[in-house]
Amino acid sequence: MNILDNLKRVNENIEKAAEKSGRDVSDIVMVAVTKSLNLDELLQIEGLTHVGENKVQDLVAKQPHLDGLVWHFVGHLQRNKVGQVLGRAALIHSLDSIRLAEEISRVATKQDLMADVLIEVNIANEPNKYGIIPEEVMEFATKVIELPGIAIHGLMTMGPADATPSQRRSNFEKMSELHRELNSIAQARYLSMGMSSDYELAIECGANIVRIGRGIFGK
Repeated sequence: MNILDNLKRVNENIEKAAEKSGRDVSDIVMVAVTKSLNLDELLQIEGLTHVGENKVQDLVAKQPHLDGLVWHFVGHLQRNKVGQVLGRAALIHSLDSIRLAEEISRVATKQDLMADVLIEVNIANEPNKYGIIPEEVMEFATKVIELPGIAIHGLMTMGPADATPSQRRSNFEKMSELHRELNSIAQARYLSMGMSSDYELAIECGANIVRIGRGIFGK
């Protein structure tokens, strides 16, 4: 496995997908999800700009040692870990409940910070999966907007792992519709969807953040 070759290939694929959908590749953010790498391995990789972590302890361990990178928190965030993420992650991708929003608001206000977040959407209404169901996204967003210290910057989703290509496209298109609707009440710049197996399709359907782990770093 050559990580630099993988990274080059992913960036080329993103460029092709952007061109296919008539978009500027500079508008698309590729977040390299580095959960499989330790700090020493990560320090040896050049060419990364945006990096993502699924676990709070990994973000806390790596972020102080890597200057010049933009950090994203892409995993499920427990309320008691909010204080460790704020000030480290530029964008939290996984706002999935009003109680979490209230805790982020409380901690951000106490620390005199503005927390930038994406609402996590359970686009396929999967049981036992985190996220706001599509029918409740706008109502949820209106409640979060009223809270101090927290700013909605868009939506994120993780579709079913076993979805067919047509189901993935349908889910991504539904997310794009939700994103346009959200923009009527918030400056929702980002639509974060698509991972190693489907990021090109996600870009074609409107994603401007894709989260790539296995496609760069292997299994």
